[in-house]
Parts: sequence; structure tokens; C-alpha cells
Amino acid sequence: MTDDMIISIALILVPILISRFMLEKALGKLDGEMKLKLLDGFSKQRKYRLFIVIPCMFIYLLSLRFFEEQTVKIVVFAGILLSVYFVIGSVVNYRKIRALGVPESYSKTYKWASMIVAAGFIAFAVQLFIMLNRTDEEDDTKYKAWEMAMKGVEDMKQGNYRTAIADITKAIELDSTVVSSYMNRGASFYNIGMMKEAEKDWKKAVSMGNMEAARWLKNIPE
Repeated sequence: MTDDMIISIALILVPILISRFMLEKALGKLDGEMKLKLLDGFSKQRKYRLFIVIPCMFIYLLSLRFFEEQTVKIVVFAGILLSVYFVIGSVVNYRKIRALGVPESYSKTYKWASMIVAAGFIAFAVQLFIMLNRTDEEDDTKYKAWEMAMKGVEDMKQGNYRTAIADITKAIELDSTVVSSYMNRGASFYNIGMMKEAEKDWKKAVSMGNMEAARWLKNIPE
């Protein structure tokens, strides 16, 4: 689990736990009749929430199965929609509590608890929006890295190994996680007699799990 996901979960859970503690304490001060009144007043609403949460979970599971590359974006948009829903729901619930004639002390507690949860959801939505923008930037960077790596491959095919090294080096600077870039740059170094550099790149490829590079390393003279 990434740091961003941990922060996002904390932004939701901490305010909810605080608000639940506040509301449970305030609920304990109400008489039995008022507690039943609240229970009856919100029984249908608790069922309606399932019609929001369950589809979101279904969309998330569906994205994992069929749209894996878009999962982060789908989760972000679903999270933002949920945040908007819960913030609006808190306002509606507060008005309903006032209409039920609940004691002022409980209404105030609910208001403050809702504001805490709403603040958490707003922060959660902002965090998800930041994650979405970061994902888009990462996608752009990876695409640019792929373009430079492919340009390097074309240079290699034409025997322009020094140009290939320059292009693939730019690709690695943009995205250092692509093992083929180290393989190809190493091959370019090898073809112009730069054995130490070739050995370094192929060893890097081996460390990233490419066993073909281990065979290529045998071509490096002692």
C-alpha cells in the first residue's frame, strides 16, 4: 500500500471515528423515546446508502478485472463522488434531525461531528485529486520515455550507436524502471567497445530480473 493510499484512508477513518465517539456520547444522554424516534427517522436512509456504496465497490472490482490500467483514475473519481455524496448527506441529515425535534445539545453535537467528517471527506477528495494529477503526469513521463527508447532502438538498427546511447539515456532519466532500456543501451555500449559501461547496464538489467542479460554478460572480455 502506497503512502498516498494510507493518507487517503486516514483522512476518512480518523474523522469518522471521532464523530462516532461524539455522537455515541451525545446519544447516551437522550431518553429511550427520542432514541427510537431517531432510529425510525433514519432507518430508510441507512438502506439507501447501500445503493451508493455497493455500486462503487462493484465499479472498483470491475475496473480491477477489465480496466486495470485505469483503476487509479476510476477509484479517484469514485472517491470524489462519494465525498460529495457524504458532505451533502450530512447537511440533509442535520436538517432532518432539527425537524424531528431532537434536543439542541444533540443537534449541536451532530453539527460539529458532521463538520469534522465533511472536512475529512473534503481533504480526502483533494488528496485523490492530487493523486489523479500525479498519475496523469507519470503517464505522460512514461510515454515520453517510451518514445525516446524507441528512437534509440531505431538508431541502433541504423548503426548509430552513440546517438542511440544518448536517446536511451534520456529515456532512462525519464523512467528508470524499464529493463529493456538498460539492455539496449548496454548493447550500444558493447558495439562501440565501451565494455565497462555495457557490463554496468547489463548487470543492472540482471538485478531487475532479466536473465537474458546474464548471458550477454558472458560476452564481456575478462
